Amino acid sequence: HGSPLTNFAGIISQGLRIAPPEAPVTGYMFGKGVYFADMSSKSANYCHPSRSKDTGLLLLSEVALGKCNELIHADYNANKLPAGLSSVKALGTVVPNVKNEVK
Repeated sequence: HGSPLTNFAGIISQGLRIAPPEAPVTGYMFGKGVYFADMSSKSANYCHPSRSKDTGLLLLSEVALGKCNELIHADYNANKLPAGLSSVKALGTVVPNVKNEVK
C-alpha cells in the first residue's frame, strides 16, 4: 500500500481506513476502499514523490481477498459488491516477473 508520508501517522495510530476525510482524494477507480497492488511500482506512485519530497513509505501487507469480483476496467461503483463477494480485484495488463520471485 502506498500513501503520502503525511498519511502514515493516521495509518499507524488508527489503521487503514476507507476514504478518511483528511487524506487527499486520488480518485476511486474501483469505488471507495483500501487499495493494494502486487507491484511496488504501482503503490509507489501513490506516495506522491517529488524532488522536494524524496521520502516515501510503502506498507508491505499480506492481504486476504476472499471471493473476488474480478474487473478489467474502471468501475467507480465497484465497492457495491454482488452478493457473496468480499473484494474487488482489478486485473492489470502488467504482471510481476516470476523470474524475480523470492524462493
